[in-house]
Amino acid sequence: MDSVYLRRLRSSRWHPRGILLLAFAACTPSPSRSREAVKSFAASNLLNHIKTLSSDEYEGRAPGSKGEQLSLKYIEDQFRALNLEPGNPDGTFLQKVPLAGITPDPAMKLTFTKGGKKLEMKFQQDFVAWTKRVTPSVDLDADTIFVGYGAQAPEYKWDDFKGVDVKGKMLVVLVNDPPVEDENIFGGKAMTYYGRWTYKYEKAAELGAAGCLIVHETGPAGYPWAVVAQKSGEQFDLVTPDKNTGRAAVEGWITREQAEKLFKMAGKDFEALKKAGIVPGNTKRAKIILAGKVEKAFKISGLGTSKGAKAAIEKAGGSVAALEVVPAPDKLAAKPKGKAEARPAAK
Repeated sequence: MDSVYLRRLRSSRWHPRGILLLAFAACTPSPSRSREAVKSFAASNLLNHIKTLSSDEYEGRAPGSKGEQLSLKYIEDQFRALNLEPGNPDGTFLQKVPLAGITPDPAMKLTFTKGGKKLEMKFQQDFVAWTKRVTPSVDLDADTIFVGYGAQAPEYKWDDFKGVDVKGKMLVVLVNDPPVEDENIFGGKAMTYYGRWTYKYEKAAELGAAGCLIVHETGPAGYPWAVVAQKSGEQFDLVTPDKNTGRAAVEGWITREQAEKLFKMAGKDFEALKKAGIVPGNTKRAKIILAGKVEKAFKISGLGTSKGAKAAIEKAGGSVAALEVVPAPDKLAAKPKGKAEARPAAK
């Protein structure tokens, strides 16, 4: 039987990421008192915080970086200066959140073969792929199968997987919802969750598929390939108790151009199968069997950092706004009852 063989070497590093939670317990002030509090806000204070957190010293505050640690310490110090009380049960401001960072190897190649034919795809240019599994390596040997839009929507009596065993297989699916004429199905022109790339990966994992590759098309996706190609750097994800082994081993995208070549090599017409994909339960789209291989898919990356003041400025505003809001009640002539608790989650 023809098959697709996928060997992926990749390593992950654990670290918790910092997030900020701020809880208030106070009565609702009158409009006049609210205006009084608003007047106490100072743009110069906000700007000073942003200048600090967006400085080169903070390296963009990337997860796992030195800059993140500096940011967490800065915010915690500001909380203490404002006399905020820690909100965690253990009496601290910091909450540990397990996070894994995984980086694809830019030298990886995806190659499919069928008989004496071979189709080699280049990373970023033709495809992007990753894994969420927190293991030293991922090896995959599986059949490749096309399953239309990869949707199971019982409320619409729609099942792209009807009569098809996808367990242990690499799936190729179309992006977005099926473009059916009845606008009462799949929300008409509005995309439902069935059309989201996250749903397609989740469904692949739920049904036991080894992997899932989405065929990118700018119109149905709503963004060009350049956006997808950006998923070639380090990615972060929460770590579950099973180290994310419940996820499909491979998740990714391929361009439409490469999908057409892939289907042609299998003796199929991409456009014809795409049209067949709008008919629920049409098993014609489940017969693409190829052999392929991916090597050097992932490498040990450590914990990456991202630099650049522009990106940092855009992301610092939400954090520093709380630092200006918190002291506002203390500046009112009539103090509201209650207290504020702050919980930044961090390493």
